[in-house]
Amino acid sequence: MLIPQVIRTKITPPTLPTRVLHRQRVMQVLDEVRHYRLTLLQASAGFGKSTSLTSLAHGGNPVIWYQVTEDDNDLFVFLLHLLHATQLALPQIDKLPIPLLEDWDNIQDPLPMVEIIHQYLNALSGSLTESTILVLDDIHVVANVPEIAHALDRLISLAPSDLKILLSSRLPIKLPNLTRWQAHGDVLSIDHTTLKFTRDEIADLFLRQYKYELTDDEVDSLTQLTEGWAIALQLAWQSLRSGAVASIKDVMNMGGKSLSNLFEVLTHEVMHQQPEDIQDFLRVSAALRVMTPEACDALRGSSDSEAILDYLRQHELFVVDLGEDGLRYHHIFHRYLRGQADAELYRIWHKRAAQYYQEQGDSDTAIYHLFIAEDHNQAATLLSTFGHSLLTQVLPELPGSGRITMILWNMNLDSTL
Repeated sequence: MLIPQVIRTKITPPTLPTRVLHRQRVMQVLDEVRHYRLTLLQASAGFGKSTSLTSLAHGGNPVIWYQVTEDDNDLFVFLLHLLHATQLALPQIDKLPIPLLEDWDNIQDPLPMVEIIHQYLNALSGSLTESTILVLDDIHVVANVPEIAHALDRLISLAPSDLKILLSSRLPIKLPNLTRWQAHGDVLSIDHTTLKFTRDEIADLFLRQYKYELTDDEVDSLTQLTEGWAIALQLAWQSLRSGAVASIKDVMNMGGKSLSNLFEVLTHEVMHQQPEDIQDFLRVSAALRVMTPEACDALRGSSDSEAILDYLRQHELFVVDLGEDGLRYHHIFHRYLRGQADAELYRIWHKRAAQYYQEQGDSDTAIYHLFIAEDHNQAATLLSTFGHSLLTQVLPELPGSGRITMILWNMNLDSTL
């Protein structure tokens, strides 16, 4: 069968932001992960889940990192990334069932999920010598897929004592044995009340990282307005830094009573304080899920994307540094940028992205961009070109669990194409 590409950005912890505030209070809570079978970290976007987990990943204990995305809603793809994430984090481990998974005959036989999970856990049990944390970030995007939920449940139920599993999510997670684990005291639950910045942390953040000393009244006002929401605090600082506002008092006047209103207003102001070429770049590059200089150049028809990406990184314009693999936008900022695009231009950018990824041999990503561009004929042509091997890879017997099937349904395209 055709093996889907393992995306290294999903299984490599992001680089720590240069201005991240070390919050001893939060890290002490995360340190408790080592004492529980399962940790559930749940908070809405912008509260700093991924940043806190990145700090954990760089904190000393071995961490297996898997940034789950909507493309992973197929059990085969999910297990493939899980196994390769483990191999990358713990290269000394032998007998991971990667050959068993990759040699699976998806036409003749059902996926041997139970055997793969058992071999995986046996390999870990025989090799782990210290507490190791498996981080599944944004697990909510696949947790409603029954096959993945059952695989997770079995993995957690049978995990060796040195493997601690942390599920990070924006939504409540439901697993068959979750209630039983909670009753036995095996689950640590962390929510936004732990992640949100306290009054003292807000003062430290602005003084130590942003080099901006707040008065006591400004700290009180900012604490009350943002409710410790990390993304709102970063936006307030960006607004001051860019000159969009002259003082914290101006930020207060803009926010009104709504956090969402504060975010929209501040984001708009920060955007419009950027040079015109940066604004254009932000709008165009938002069509990409991961930004590399080459992909951005192809999208824009230019050769200066590397310098602009360096600018975004240096000015910390809501990007997550994926190291050698490029950058991605913070989820909330990404959603905002996509909402600013002209519909016709957006389709053009996605067509260019599809052409670029097709030339790179990444048919999966090319098809994704073609569907977003609503170029169904070209998408069908590309699917037809790759033929039976690609379709059987992602269209299993259970309807709706394959990646391309889901995309076809979401785009209202007949999956019999």
